Amino acid sequence: MIDLDDNRWATFEGGYRQVFDASVALKELEASDAASGEIWETLWEELYHQGDVGVASYAAIPQLVRIYEKKQWLDSNLFMFAAKVEQSRHLERNPPVPEWLEAEYKASLVEMIQCSSRRIGEQWDFYALLGVLMLLCLVQGKIDLAELLNYIDEGEEKKLMEKMF
Repeated sequence: MIDLDDNRWATFEGGYRQVFDASVALKELEASDAASGEIWETLWEELYHQGDVGVASYAAIPQLVRIYEKKQWLDSNLFMFAAKVEQSRHLERNPPVPEWLEAEYKASLVEMIQCSSRRIGEQWDFYALLGVLMLLCLVQGKIDLAELLNYIDEGEEKKLMEKMF
């Protein structure tokens, strides 16, 4: 895993196709007592922009998984962010995951799903569950199904169920 003190972080592009050193926000997140909304706002803003992602976005995923596992946090930001980055990775306009990061990146997505399954007895918010479902679909190569899930908003699932039954 690329260490948060590695100088390469300062060379990676984020979602705006501009260099963004995500290690700064990741270090802040690791030092905090809770998954800070402010830090997540920065990560979302800089690493995911309307379907655009970069190497910094991919490199952040294994670190986020490590931090969340260490802190035993469970929130929707982790799952939705990972799902959106992975979904965007399949778009031609985005760069591929670099070879040096690919195995670790993919393993962290699987680890995220495995960790979530160990916490299935806990109460999750709507977007945490949606993110895990999307991520599971993406890891299984079901990109169209993940895209379909992407269009369900909280409250909409009840309307859909009423129409079906």
